[in-house]
Amino acid sequence: MRKVILFIVFVSLVQEAWTQAPQLINYQAVIRDASGHILEKKEITLQLAIHTEKAGGLYVYSEVHRVLTNRYGMVNLQIGGGEPTLGKLPEIDWTNGSYFLELGVDQNAGNNFRILGSTRFVSVPYALNAGNVSYKDTSAFNEIQWLSISGDTLRLSGGNEVILSDISKSDDNDTTNEIQVVSLVNNNLSLSKSGGSINLQPYLDNTDSQRLVLKNDTLFISNGNFIVLPSNLSLDNDSTNELQAISLLNDSLFFSKNGGVVGLKNYLDNTDTQQLAISGDTLSIHNGNQVMLPTNYDNDSTNEIQQIFLSNDTLFLTNSNFVPLNKFNEDSTRIADRDGNTRVEVEANPNENIIRFKMDGVQYLALDSGRIEVYNTGSSVFLGEEAGLNDDRSFNDNVFLGNRAGKGNTGGIKNTAIGKEAMLNTTTGSSNTAVGSGAMNNNTVGYYNVAIGRNSLYSNVISYSNIAIGFNALHDHITNGGNIAIGEQTLEHNISGSKNVAIGFKSLDTNSTGTENVAIGGESMKDNLTGSENVAIGFRAGYSSMGDKNIFIGNYARADSGTSYSNSISIGYYSKNTASNQVRIGNSMSTSIGGQVGWTTISDGRYKENLKNDVAGLDFILELEPVTYNLNTEMLYEGLQGKDDDELSEFEVTSRNAKGKIVQSGFVAQDVERAAKKVGYDFSGVDAPKSKNDIYGLRYAEFVVPLVKGMQEQQELIQKQQKLIEALSQRLEALEQK
Repeated sequence: MRKVILFIVFVSLVQEAWTQAPQLINYQAVIRDASGHILEKKEITLQLAIHTEKAGGLYVYSEVHRVLTNRYGMVNLQIGGGEPTLGKLPEIDWTNGSYFLELGVDQNAGNNFRILGSTRFVSVPYALNAGNVSYKDTSAFNEIQWLSISGDTLRLSGGNEVILSDISKSDDNDTTNEIQVVSLVNNNLSLSKSGGSINLQPYLDNTDSQRLVLKNDTLFISNGNFIVLPSNLSLDNDSTNELQAISLLNDSLFFSKNGGVVGLKNYLDNTDTQQLAISGDTLSIHNGNQVMLPTNYDNDSTNEIQQIFLSNDTLFLTNSNFVPLNKFNEDSTRIADRDGNTRVEVEANPNENIIRFKMDGVQYLALDSGRIEVYNTGSSVFLGEEAGLNDDRSFNDNVFLGNRAGKGNTGGIKNTAIGKEAMLNTTTGSSNTAVGSGAMNNNTVGYYNVAIGRNSLYSNVISYSNIAIGFNALHDHITNGGNIAIGEQTLEHNISGSKNVAIGFKSLDTNSTGTENVAIGGESMKDNLTGSENVAIGFRAGYSSMGDKNIFIGNYARADSGTSYSNSISIGYYSKNTASNQVRIGNSMSTSIGGQVGWTTISDGRYKENLKNDVAGLDFILELEPVTYNLNTEMLYEGLQGKDDDELSEFEVTSRNAKGKIVQSGFVAQDVERAAKKVGYDFSGVDAPKSKNDIYGLRYAEFVVPLVKGMQEQQELIQKQQKLIEALSQRLEALEQK
């Protein structure tokens, strides 16, 4: 069984402060096997157990979950929501020391759990104790203690007091060395350095039972007390000496000197039920209270803290910095930089009607009567970001169009690259044509190549004279040349094979080093790796062949799957050879093979050796048993092609069944083989299997030889018997004369 590796993503508490939520803990994990592969859509069983101490502790709770991983191997569950096997989660006393979560997994969704280890609970789960808080109201008059301020003294009723002036003595006007910083993220108010956090969501209900009012120097809260603000506040109308500055960027409020940031996004929902209005010096909120604003604004623009003004080509801000502006060019015939050597120029001469583009004093482009003319690029054209970036512009006659097309070219000549990163890494390769994103991307010095289609000849480095047309055609090819690949993913994984021709979707797709193959038709010779000098014509012709010097003609014409037969020929739809040096014509549906003349077998005596007169005659013939039979074409088809392999039409089944009904005459090959062995005759008329998938066959033409021998032997017997009869006849006549 494969080992399962568990990655814990997070564990969070399903509970908010001041609520009585269910006692549940969210749990999320990603399940992988020992090789790091995600267990996608796999049903598993998880056991979660809680115990004290890190090892050997007391188990207080456990439960089991049966879950199904998603397409990313992820599971989501809640501790406390599974099938309990020990204890109850709400009864755990979280204040009684440390607790650990132990994880167990059964990959087969059973109960044979493999323990993956334990993880200590941190502070988050202990928030379950928040359920014990029971005191909460909205009254401001029943508090245990009151906070008040008088002058520079802050008092707590029934408690102590603090002189604020003493605190101010330690104020160093520096906010960067504070012990802690407060920040607000969404609805969580946090204090830095593990100072804790408070969820404010329960208090954002727009139903406040108290309102805050400012009157002169006194701050009131309705149904509560008030505080008189200190009268010695420093309001000097000087913005340059503040301890901190506040700024707003998008929906975030910032305090300078590391004073923190407050996100306002959650409060900008455009759903306010109240509107703010100002009338005179009164600021009011609809259906709410109002505040009198201080009356120290003077409508005088002469006493502002800062002012902005322009002097020549410089923009100034008082008590601050300045920004230099580019000088205005009063020449209406050109747009130029400060020194004028880079510019767009209209009509260098009167009525010329030409727009010129110059950089560093050199003209590179001109618009003339609908033409775009390029200059000073060595007769090359570059269009696109970093296209031809490194070209030495020494009359290379290159055309690079597209983002980073031909970027690496230095001295290569007469190249054409059109498409993003086409011929990206070519340095000195020449006379190449690459059209399509990534076409000939890695070519460096290869030459005379044509690549048309995305990522065609993508990995080519030094190869030459290849033609790749179609997405990923000759994608992995690196060296050697003379290949022609036409069609999507043709010769896609070829590395060094040369002089191959592949035409059709995925033809010779996996060929790696095979050479001089011809594959025409979709997926023809698709699985060939190293086989060479093969010819396959037809859809999936030679699909799984890996040998050499084979010929497959016809849709699905092929050899045994994954075999390396050589010098075999399969002709016809679904024809199949099962051994090397074998020729097969037709399939299990064929009922007649013929022509205008008989089949000729080579029989030239000049090429025959070891001639012997040892052919078996009557002895062999008399052992043969002629029979009539029906051929089980369905069984034959399954044996040759595989059961229901690529069954394409009802016509095929009907044709095979019709052939199976024909009564045929002949011999059984195995019987003929036994007869020959019995009489000691090495009979070539039996075609025995050459592989485990091959079948028996008979060469009926070769039966002529033992039949002739048998007739000769029979004739000798007849002649002997004739002589005997004649002798007996003479004796009989002599006896009758006596």
